[in-house]
Amino acid sequence: MKTIFITSFNPFISRNILETGIASLLVNSGIRVVVLVPDYKEEYFKKKFEFGNIVIEGIPSLKLSRKDILFRYLGGSLVNTTTRFFHQKKKYLSDQNAIHFYFSRILGKFFGNFGFVKKFVRWLDLIFMDIGLMEKYLNKYSPFLLFSTDIFHDMDVYLLAASKKSGVLTVGMVRSWDNITNKGLFRIKPDKLIVQNNVIKKEALEHEDMKEGNIFVSGLPQLDHYVRREYCSRDIFLKKLGFNPSDRLIFVGPLGRRFANTDGQLLDILKRSLLDKKIPGSVKFLVRLPPNDYVSFDGFTPDNNFFIYKPGIPFRKDIYSDWEVTMDEDLPLADSLYHSDLVVIYASSLVLDAAALDRPIVLVSFDGQEQKPVFGSVSRFAEYYEHTKKMLKTGACFVAKDPDEMIRTINIYLNDSGLDRSGRNSLVVEQIGKLDGKSASRIADLLSELVLQ
Repeated sequence: MKTIFITSFNPFISRNILETGIASLLVNSGIRVVVLVPDYKEEYFKKKFEFGNIVIEGIPSLKLSRKDILFRYLGGSLVNTTTRFFHQKKKYLSDQNAIHFYFSRILGKFFGNFGFVKKFVRWLDLIFMDIGLMEKYLNKYSPFLLFSTDIFHDMDVYLLAASKKSGVLTVGMVRSWDNITNKGLFRIKPDKLIVQNNVIKKEALEHEDMKEGNIFVSGLPQLDHYVRREYCSRDIFLKKLGFNPSDRLIFVGPLGRRFANTDGQLLDILKRSLLDKKIPGSVKFLVRLPPNDYVSFDGFTPDNNFFIYKPGIPFRKDIYSDWEVTMDEDLPLADSLYHSDLVVIYASSLVLDAAALDRPIVLVSFDGQEQKPVFGSVSRFAEYYEHTKKMLKTGACFVAKDPDEMIRTINIYLNDSGLDRSGRNSLVVEQIGKLDGKSASRIADLLSELVLQ
């Protein structure tokens, strides 16, 4: 029986890949699946996913070396996007290191156009990478194929390197829509690449030196259940929140302290707008906190018009960055969006979830009651981040640049939920691709074919 390695080091992978049934489909094809996870999460994964020919193997975390930092820097510099420029300029404004900044720009604007330069950097990276720890697991299981579910994750990088040196077939996946334009060059280029849509495919062709025949477009497996699930009734869902069935529900997605410190101000603006009757009195708010970050509520005290929900499963005290995200929640994301009249969110992947369920989207592009320069403002996502700019071209959402615009647009969408539907449909086609409930099956079929051919 042949073996496939599947990585699950990013907290979203257990939801996006394992819970979608990909591993089970592979097992049904006669393949053994070994899921590689952080060692301190091993028991959780065993209880939830290990059965039959699905094996869970915990791996200790790696400490990044100076060489890792160097090759991260080179890879990030060799991809020339507006997102990468933003990060380089922001760092320059912080450290005033002109040599560092201009060297990054030269690498991207000139050397980044030559495939042989990227190939040489990857070759050097592979030579100097210490893969001793990962070889231990390759020797233990002798996998035929490695499925790297997050090609930019450091643990995935080392497993890809070890697999390359051992002659194991490698399949990488771009986990999220912003990864290539935000993180830069793949440190290790896989034999095959899975992408969610044709936008990412084009980015991989342009920036990653991938051949078109080695790129497979799958769709988003974590959205499969959006078209297949039986949603609970609206009455039951609103009762769970402590609201009335006749209430209008607005979904709010705070950004988290890694990106903004004004989430509390945004929530307070919504609260005061409701109290001041700028928003209909029947409106209630479902605030879904980011699963892998802390939200500052400074300036905001929730009342009975707000339901605050924190998704995810914690593992280490006061460390939010590694909470596991799951579909099996008290308030599933799908139900939360499905029963909302509209969403008020920042430029995150929640935009895709909302568009998939045809919910009107108000995109927050202001900093509460503050005025911040763009390099410290949430407006940077709309002005500099390449994946956001591509998304906005579809007309899927309204960008609110101040509180008044946000409140005005909320009222417009409450009166006409069909407004901008054509834009949301365009976003689904471009950034989700195939919303048919079969993305997980497509990925499993590809992996099975590569192993069993």
